[in-house]
This record gives sequence, C-alpha cells and structure tokens, in this order.
Amino acid sequence: MSDIYDGDVYRSMLTQIQLNKTNLLLTLMMNVDGVAIGNNTEESLWIITFTLNEIKRSERFRTHNVIIGGVCSCYKKPNRKLMQFLLKPIVEQLKQLQERHLFQVKACNNEFKLIQMYLIGACNDKPANSLVQTIAEPIGKYGCSRCELPDIHSNANETPLQEKPTSSTEKKTRKETHKIRVFPINEDDNIQMRSTARYHQIHNQISTLKLHGHRMSEEEEINLRLGYLVYTLFTTVFL
Repeated sequence: MSDIYDGDVYRSMLTQIQLNKTNLLLTLMMNVDGVAIGNNTEESLWIITFTLNEIKRSERFRTHNVIIGGVCSCYKKPNRKLMQFLLKPIVEQLKQLQERHLFQVKACNNEFKLIQMYLIGACNDKPANSLVQTIAEPIGKYGCSRCELPDIHSNANETPLQEKPTSSTEKKTRKETHKIRVFPINEDDNIQMRSTARYHQIHNQISTLKLHGHRMSEEEEINLRLGYLVYTLFTTVFL
C-alpha cells in the first residue's frame, strides 16, 4: 500500500467538501500491474485500473465496478520513463476530475450533483510500485517505497535445495546463496517518510550541487538521491 494523500489531509478535505451539501466526494484507488504474454518472450501487458472507495467492499472489486484506466502492450517490461509516458494521459484526466463537475446521478433519484473525484492511493506490488513512484528497485539500496532508509545490511541465506537425480544412479546436492535487503528500525528511530515535498527538496539539493560544479561519484549520488530517481507525474498532482 502506497499512500498518496496523507490521512489528515484527506479528512480535512472531506470535512470542507461536506460543508457544502450539494457536493459529493468520490475517491479512487489505483492499481498498476503487468503480466507476461508468453513463456518465451519479454512482451507484457500492463493494465491500469481504479476502484471507487465509496462502494462497499464486498462489491467494490467485482468486474463491473472496476474502472479500466488504460491497457498497454509492451515488447518488454517498461522502464520508469516509459511508465510515466503511459501514465501521462491518465494523470491529465485525474486532474480534471479533481475539479467540480455537474453529473446526473441515478442513485440520487436522477438529481444533478456537483462531484469531485480524487485519487487517494495506489495498491501495487513492489516492482510495479518502483515504476510508478520512480524510486529504486525494491531489492536495491533505498528500495523501501514508504521511507528513506537504506538497507541496514544484506543477509546471505544459504538454502539447500532438494536433492534431484542427475541420472538413474547419481544424485547431486546444490546450495544457492540469496542476498536480501532488510530495513530494521528501533522504536526510537526518527524515520523520514517519502513524500512529494521530500522529492522536491532532494531534487533541488542535487540540482544546486551540479549547478555549482560539484562532481559526484555514482555512489555519492545514490546516497544523496535516497531512492528518488527520475521525475514522476504524481509530484505535480497530489500535493
């Protein structure tokens, strides 16, 4: 789960809109996911969907209630820049939905209502989330999508695989080493959460250093970026 609107901000927005009895507020959750088209190809199908949070949970995810925002067939897994290109027309429409529009609502006896609609969050798997947020890969340094922690350390986990016969009379035992990144914290740690404001702050700091001719190594820039990589469209929409 990756929050786009902070809970306090959302509650404040909801209170202000409810003061005007003629307005309705609808909120969306977004999902971006890709599926491989075949076993022997890198082609994939990426689908962007939305659900309305005001529909009760037992009905919200039924096929007829899911909104398809976009479908794209890619010859391989899209990179971050291509994902932003795919999201651009959708983001433009989301910005329009934030403005008040007059709709005739069947559920309200066909009365006309002023409706505002906001995307308040996205629920993706970690690889898709890194593309949408344009942050580091989940297995990379600063790969947490919620906070700016680097991995504290990498664990080498040796797991013996099940013995598999290599012939009718021979068996072979093999061990594989898997390295994972972990983000342990203490209760007293002051953890900086990711936000649009922090993206702009980090981006401005790096731009200022480069403007003044400061040369950075790749490792130094990675540590300065804190996982914020390239420009994301959502920084201009969800403030």
